[in-house]
Amino acid sequence: MAYLLQNYQKDIIINALELRRSSHWKFILNQIVWIMEALGQTQTPGFDNVFDSALSLFVISTSEGWLLLLEETMAAKGLDKVPEENHDRTWAIYYQVFFFIGNLCMLNMFIGLVVNTYQEAKLKAQGYDTLDENQREWQHIKHSIFKLTPKTKSQIPLNQIRVLAFKLVKNQYWKRLWLIIIFLDTICLSLYIHRQDKNFRLALDYTNQILIYIQAFEIVCRFIAKDLKMFFKDLPNIIDIIGIWICIIQIHIIQSSDDFFFNRCFTALSVAIQLLRNYRIIKRFNAIETLFQSIFSVIPSALSMMYIMFIILFIFTNLGMNLFAFMRPQKFLNDFDSHFRTFTTAMFTLVKVASSEQWFGQLIDSVHVIQPDFACLVINNYDDFQEHGFNGCGSLIGYAYFLLFHLIFSLVILNLFIASLINAYEEHCKQEQSAISKYQLNDVLRLWAQYDPLGKAFLTYKQFWKLSSEIAIIFGVNQQDLLNPANKTNFLKALNLQLYENEEQLIGFLFHDVILNLTRISVTLKYGVSNLEPNDESVGAKKYNQNYRKFYKRTPYNSGHMGAIIFLQKKIRMLINKKKGGGFLQIEDLKKALSEQQQ
Repeated sequence: MAYLLQNYQKDIIINALELRRSSHWKFILNQIVWIMEALGQTQTPGFDNVFDSALSLFVISTSEGWLLLLEETMAAKGLDKVPEENHDRTWAIYYQVFFFIGNLCMLNMFIGLVVNTYQEAKLKAQGYDTLDENQREWQHIKHSIFKLTPKTKSQIPLNQIRVLAFKLVKNQYWKRLWLIIIFLDTICLSLYIHRQDKNFRLALDYTNQILIYIQAFEIVCRFIAKDLKMFFKDLPNIIDIIGIWICIIQIHIIQSSDDFFFNRCFTALSVAIQLLRNYRIIKRFNAIETLFQSIFSVIPSALSMMYIMFIILFIFTNLGMNLFAFMRPQKFLNDFDSHFRTFTTAMFTLVKVASSEQWFGQLIDSVHVIQPDFACLVINNYDDFQEHGFNGCGSLIGYAYFLLFHLIFSLVILNLFIASLINAYEEHCKQEQSAISKYQLNDVLRLWAQYDPLGKAFLTYKQFWKLSSEIAIIFGVNQQDLLNPANKTNFLKALNLQLYENEEQLIGFLFHDVILNLTRISVTLKYGVSNLEPNDESVGAKKYNQNYRKFYKRTPYNSGHMGAIIFLQKKIRMLINKKKGGGFLQIEDLKKALSEQQQ
């Protein structure tokens, strides 16, 4: 019966080719499709020739459909013989051995080689390939320090209204109240469900509105308490003030607008902004904050690889739309969610291929041409498509298209993307466990702000010495050792900090110089090494924005001269200035005194 059906199908295909320009061709094609479904034939990879064998083994190595191939191989009895289920189960040994060697060993070794080559190329591009582990860690610490900027410390305002707002914002009890409000708002939002009681939903709406207005009041208090420059200098403040306005607008728009789609989108945006404020609660828990910071620190490192992924995906999507746009719907390349007719669906189809989701079935469908078990027409241009519709044949180019995409995108680019994420996460973990972690640097910023509340990145010698005494514990330097005058002199010489003069003609030290040199001493004490800097000065010589340096004048002196400067300052203060209290010597008098001492 099957033989007769096949011969009848061949005759129908010949007639379809002769009548393709007539009005009856669609009817004929539908007959062929019915016969094809009656036969129940599907094209699967086999071992009929070298090409098919290599293709089948490649499919097995990618763990795609290898169990189906195993079942068909075990059922085979010979040429022109009816298959019998589990006829020869010894073939399972062949498949399992090849799957272990091809997939678990060779394929993963290939991926590992690609990832290792990528990491070596990245180190070479950064110039870190010639550095040892301590030097690499020091370079990472330096980059972390150069990214720091001095924090500004909020000053108590003079205006009574601003003083009241300042207390509402800075008081610890009020801070806890604002956090409780954010938490209650989150609980309120979580209680919304579809088809709930109308009165209960109305109560939730009123509760949510009250909590939004309370949060708006807290943001207004922060806006009043802080100077405008300081308020808008902090990104979370800008997000808060824009977000709360969106939430307030959403409350009023939802009551007046009848546009369903617009209301849903605006409501979703408002809810997202309200939930985003939970970050203020997360910051109270170091473990959770560390987890979020780890995630956010990894994403920027993978942006370049994501861009490459998008470019390759974009290229293959356009190629697929040019090759398979007019194909007849089949089992895997259908007319619903896996086809190349539109750009978005074509890209989604390739994403499924990249995830090894039935990619070989789509390959088989893409190479279908006119044959006894498949009816189609050759469509070369848009005019043919207008005449015949989505009834086009596939192309043998589909083999090269899907195999190249799977090799380039799935096995190489996708694994490089994962490798870049893992590498970025490992670097983040190393920074957290390094000689100076980010949390230690945050403590340094907090201490610096106590002596430089305006964030000018400049400290006088007295301020610096008080800071260094407090910072000694953070950097692992014994604070008692610094009380010894001899140790103090040696410590200043070891720091070798450049002295600068500010607009008030006071001499002192700059922010990055202080943090960098204190950190260098800490790393040296921890590892017992002094050659932290690479021999090649161009390695790691990345330029960072330090515009504040232009406001200070460089002097020919460094911290090693501070002993002589302090001694001369005292003498000159006694003999010339006769001034009491704080303040440093005028720089011109100091230069003159140092010149006389050198003579």
